[in-house]
Amino acid sequence: MILTVDHVCFEYRKGQPVLENVSFQLKRGDKMALVGPSGSGKSTLIQIIAGLQNWASGSIHLDGEPMQAHNDGQLSHVRNHKLGIIFQDYNLLPALTVEENIRLRLALAGQPFQRPRLMEMLERLEMQDYIKTKVRQLSGGQQQRVALVRAMISQPQLILADEPSGNLDDVSTRLLLDVLLADPDQTVLVATHDQRVLQRMAFRMEVGLWRAHAIHVA
Repeated sequence: MILTVDHVCFEYRKGQPVLENVSFQLKRGDKMALVGPSGSGKSTLIQIIAGLQNWASGSIHLDGEPMQAHNDGQLSHVRNHKLGIIFQDYNLLPALTVEENIRLRLALAGQPFQRPRLMEMLERLEMQDYIKTKVRQLSGGQQQRVALVRAMISQPQLILADEPSGNLDDVSTRLLLDVLLADPDQTVLVATHDQRVLQRMAFRMEVGLWRAHAIHVA
């Protein structure tokens, strides 16, 4: 299994549970959407799996390794080498160009920069003309597409995406999903309430206050 989440619980404050006994597994190639209303814990669960948020109880294993046993340095190593993360606020470096942001990501992952691969991904997202553009000069939708490239460029074991289509129109959303879901071996976990995204996912998990349950969608 790429990811095993076992009875994970989280409270914002003591006595105010948001996630309770959340359990699921993702194998290589699975595409799952976390769905639920605002405040249901979708983004929190993404942050927990990424090692960016502590949780109350339960265990998380990524590629067989227990995340709860890692210190901060080890969690950083996992994020750099095994995860690709698409944040709601992009988390790009605005003073750097698109290419420089991607080069930095690959350097952190210990991988060489391959311009042909980067250009191929940018072309599929209709962003090839912006490779030398500083991120701060891009629109929100363009930054979201760059964030997708950054998350996928190192071919991580698991991609975590938090509302990846939030700033995109229908055409851009289709382009993003075509790239995100193209590889049958890529494991993807998306937090979303966007029906355009849900229609393309193989599995859904309803996340609600107190509990979560899996819904398999044909």
